[in-house]
Amino acid sequence: MKLGDINVNILQNLFQVIDNQGKNALGLFERFGLGDLLQSHPERRISIPRYMRLGEQAISLTGRHDIGLLMGEQTCSHHFGLMGLTATMAPTLGDALTTAIRYERLYSSNSRGHSHITHQGERTGFCFYSISPYNRFNYFVVDAVLGGWLSLLQEWSGLTLSELAKAGASIDIEFNRPNYAANYATSYQRWKLPVHFSADGNRLWLPKHLSQQPCLQYNPITYRQLSLLCEQQLQQILQGRSLAEQVGEIIAMNLAGQTPTLKQIAHHFNLQPWTLNRQLEAENTHFQYILDSTRKDLATRYIRDTQLSIGEISYLLGFSSSPAFQRAFKRWHDIPAGAFRTQQGKVSTVKEEK
Repeated sequence: MKLGDINVNILQNLFQVIDNQGKNALGLFERFGLGDLLQSHPERRISIPRYMRLGEQAISLTGRHDIGLLMGEQTCSHHFGLMGLTATMAPTLGDALTTAIRYERLYSSNSRGHSHITHQGERTGFCFYSISPYNRFNYFVVDAVLGGWLSLLQEWSGLTLSELAKAGASIDIEFNRPNYAANYATSYQRWKLPVHFSADGNRLWLPKHLSQQPCLQYNPITYRQLSLLCEQQLQQILQGRSLAEQVGEIIAMNLAGQTPTLKQIAHHFNLQPWTLNRQLEAENTHFQYILDSTRKDLATRYIRDTQLSIGEISYLLGFSSSPAFQRAFKRWHDIPAGAFRTQQGKVSTVKEEK
């Protein structure tokens, strides 16, 4: 199981930010095998670990720990290909964001989860999944996503950030207040919305009347036509997946800090535990095997492809303690996790995830 990947089209905003800072964007991208970014195949993707390392190097190169905010400001619908064009044609801002979230798989995937929508009274939360534990080199991901959504709202509606804020939009951010927190509200950054740190999730909140704000380029016929194409592409991605593969994906998304139970996973599929077990047995597998193999696959990639500590990986895979994870890793690979990491050597910044 991969940790995830992202379409290179989205990296154009990072390239532009580095260039705007007067730094050698092309040189950095060439080091990551992305010197031909603008000539990329429409379906080309890079792994999430490579994306994170690219972001880390971009922060070091520019000295801007708020680089995600700058990326958000550069975000446009065309960076998301078919999905972006489809959302532009949606009836309302709520419909446009819902379209972006429904078809997220067309441009990105992550074993940690998928964006989703929640409702609270008269407001709707458009939620980006958790990528904790946080550090100064992964704040940029949350900033870029939420800031990107704000830029898209402005593009779709013609409203300014001040007008969005006056209409009741706000932001929740899961990580603690960072050193550059003032930049969310300065005139240069233009984040004039209320931002609440140390929240229980990453969300863009829109009140009902703002979700119903018409999109400037709404075209009902084109929207239906493009939505159909998005749906076809989504089904191509999802088709052929066995139940065991689907169960593995849901397990991966629910591992952080806990061990998912058969009952919890069955609930996701609206099945009784015994029914899910029976259907898995029909595929010659069972829940405990999928749980173990999912952990093994993710553990291998976390150790090999990231610089996360053993304790952080243990948490992300739902083990009760680091020693418990260490025992499991040695059982899987006949070698301690630390020794495996050393054996694999330093992760290459130009190596594509297989």
